[in-house]
Amino acid sequence: MSTDGWTVVPRRGWVALMTAIGLVLSLLIASPALAASAGSGSAESGAAMGRASAVALSGSSFNAGYIIDDANFYQKSAMTQAQIQAFLESQVTCTNSNCLANLYAKTESRANDRNICLGYTPDSDAKERASTIIYKVQQSCGISARVILVTLQKEQGLITKAAPTTGQLNAAMGYRCPDTAPCSNQAAGFFRQIYGAAWQFRRYSFPDLWGNYHIGTYSIAYSTSASCGRKTVTIRNNATAALYNYTPYTPNSGALTNLRSTAPCGSYGNRNFWVFYNDWFGSPLAGAGEAAITSRYEDYGGASSDLGALTSTGVCGLTTSSCSKWYEHGIITWTAADGAVVVAGEIGDYFKAKGGPLGSLGFPVKDVVPVSTPYGNGLNQPFRSGFVSSSSNGTFSMTGNYRSAHGSLGGVAGVMGWPTSEKTCSLPNKACEQTFQNGSILSATSAALAYAVYEPTIFQYWSAAGAGAGTLGVPTGDSVAVDGGTNGSGHTQMFAGGLVAAGPTGTFTVIGPLRTAYTSRGSAAGVLGWPTGDRSCGSGNLCSQEFQGGSIHASSTVVGAVTVPGIVAYYASKGGVTGSLGYPLKDAVATSGGVNGPGYNQPFSNGFVSSSASGTFSLVGAIRTAHGKQGGVTGPMGWPVADQVCGLPGGGCSQEFQHGTIYSSGKVVGAVSYQPIADYYALKGGSAGSLGYPLKDAVPVDGPNGPGYNQPFSNGFVSSSASGTFSLVGAIRTLHGKSGGVRGPLGWPVADQVCGLPGGGCSQDFQGGTIFSSGKIVGGMSYGPIADYAAAMGGASGSLGYPLKDAVAVDGPNGPGYNQPFSKAFVSSSAFGTFSLVGAIRTAHGKAGGVRGPLGWPLADQVCGLPNNGCSQEFQHGTITVDSSGTRIDYT
Repeated sequence: MSTDGWTVVPRRGWVALMTAIGLVLSLLIASPALAASAGSGSAESGAAMGRASAVALSGSSFNAGYIIDDANFYQKSAMTQAQIQAFLESQVTCTNSNCLANLYAKTESRANDRNICLGYTPDSDAKERASTIIYKVQQSCGISARVILVTLQKEQGLITKAAPTTGQLNAAMGYRCPDTAPCSNQAAGFFRQIYGAAWQFRRYSFPDLWGNYHIGTYSIAYSTSASCGRKTVTIRNNATAALYNYTPYTPNSGALTNLRSTAPCGSYGNRNFWVFYNDWFGSPLAGAGEAAITSRYEDYGGASSDLGALTSTGVCGLTTSSCSKWYEHGIITWTAADGAVVVAGEIGDYFKAKGGPLGSLGFPVKDVVPVSTPYGNGLNQPFRSGFVSSSSNGTFSMTGNYRSAHGSLGGVAGVMGWPTSEKTCSLPNKACEQTFQNGSILSATSAALAYAVYEPTIFQYWSAAGAGAGTLGVPTGDSVAVDGGTNGSGHTQMFAGGLVAAGPTGTFTVIGPLRTAYTSRGSAAGVLGWPTGDRSCGSGNLCSQEFQGGSIHASSTVVGAVTVPGIVAYYASKGGVTGSLGYPLKDAVATSGGVNGPGYNQPFSNGFVSSSASGTFSLVGAIRTAHGKQGGVTGPMGWPVADQVCGLPGGGCSQEFQHGTIYSSGKVVGAVSYQPIADYYALKGGSAGSLGYPLKDAVPVDGPNGPGYNQPFSNGFVSSSASGTFSLVGAIRTLHGKSGGVRGPLGWPVADQVCGLPGGGCSQDFQGGTIFSSGKIVGGMSYGPIADYAAAMGGASGSLGYPLKDAVAVDGPNGPGYNQPFSKAFVSSSAFGTFSLVGAIRTAHGKAGGVRGPLGWPLADQVCGLPNNGCSQEFQHGTITVDSSGTRIDYT
């Protein structure tokens, strides 16, 4: 029988109750005596839970104030679904589908209701098995499946009914079925009855919040008839109180004498609950925790101690291994791990206000301990989830990271002393703080790591800046003692808003990128030493800060330190952070320089500064890049000896180094460092001359024509060898390259290019020949006899014109030789001599197979002035004659 409110309403008249109870008892009496099973959530089968009992149950064992222990009542793992199903099948042979072993019932979604029950999610099928429903409700509401099974039997006898009716299923648990009115339609149905009754049982377990009965002494009726009288009952635990809230009657002596029958003025709901539970599952009383607490309470002094009398609040048996009892000024708890522990006095009152063992502190693990410290005396007590200290400053708890941080500093006897407040999280950004006698512990969030502020100088500085709500905010690290060596000693501590450094020069904050740069350089023990002032900022997020050993400069993205004296002075002369160099990106790095000597290098956002015995100068832009690619100050150019000079032709710039000069103009950048080429380049006017800007450094070249150097320029190419230093430009340079360059048959140049030849042509002499060019006609000569023949014919100005290609070696049936085409003729050279072929004879000779054909090599030049305007030319194996009548070949 259930009630659904604060006032208990009898469910039905006494006679009707007797009839229903008689039916239940008849079922019980008709079946064999049911066995007790001592298992508590064990893996025994359902059948094993229902074997015949070997020991008769006596009503004298019934304790009206302690019917079932909390541990057995609120046990969400008491039975598995399989155990519940097996149990149902062991109790009856079903004859219809309403029988619980066969039943599939419709279920509904339920939301979490104030954590009384955690809600219910139906399976995908429209209906769920009765054993599944009982198991899932056990999990959701934390009410033992054994309690649900016993209630189903004591209310409607459903466990042992072979063919229950739909009406009996609709009132299965008696939930919302008052004695004076019909059952509620809203609560009708097997699922609603199971979930609703479990929800009701659980709701009644919240002390002083629900129901008419709680832990304490009450006058409880024997039955629905007032004439039957009442009994004074001291309810000892929440589970028993829940049973009385659900069924508000206690059995009289007659009902207890006749456990399986009826008696005048008897009521049977709570009696039968006790009987069925004993028969099926063994004793419903766990008792170990309560017994230990009672013994400890008596030993502690009982009601006359500082605990005072037992109150109506308390929680016992919420798990099988814990229990607690509440008193006027404290709580005694019991756990299997720690036994009975007393929390009394001021800490007891504090513990009760925090919700006892189900609150934030959890169960206590030891009794209170008196503590004497340099900062005063008090009491400490450890809990599972915290630590409570009580002194003249008040009683406060320390939990989580705050407890760890305080403990690491020596606890209440350490530098922090006793707590003076609770942890609060009302600082900006939900940061948290707890105050102590000698400082504070703070964290960015409630769950974040906590750190203490206690070093006197830093604590005063931090407090003056607004403490945790100020610009520095919460600490993100502990205070650190720093031995700065020659810089002096002091303390530093990191905060969310910056690093506080307290040293011989004063106490200052190092913030943002400045802080990152400072700490990465060893802070006060590093090259920079202690700060000598706070940062100063200008427009554009430009900030600087001075230190013993130099300065740090930063913007929102760029930060670096300047510490080398020569660079410090040069940087200042260039305007510092607002000057042409911008911000330092890294510290100066000592560089050996190899053969070029030692010095320092430092990168800046707009350039690079090198400082050596040659002076301190900056490298910027393309020249800086080129210098770096050559190996920087350890490369062939060495250290700079002057700053960059600009204003050269085409907007070019140059910079001198120990071993040469680097030029740049737009995308063209190169160095001139090989001395013969440097001298030639200067003779040609340097960057303002015909060669333009160097594109790359000189490259050493060795090959069959001897060693030397090559260097490309924007308007030409310079080659330097034992034959001299000369430039190659235009088409002649291109053809020379195609023929293999200085490693090819032409070899190194032996003179500069000479122009002014017919048709605007040019030529250039090389070790192995000459290259001619005229417009798009470019050719080279590398074979001596042909070169001599061309010269004899007047060169480019003669009858042959310009060579179109190099001479080509030819071998065949007529013997070896060379061929070379010219703009006006074709020259063939063999053992028979060197001769030219022109006009129709050249064409006819080519059609006949050329020098590899039946005519072979020419034996003489063409002869003209013959009759009919004829010309002829002799070959190895014949003659070609051309006149006004046509072309004729005569073979010999």
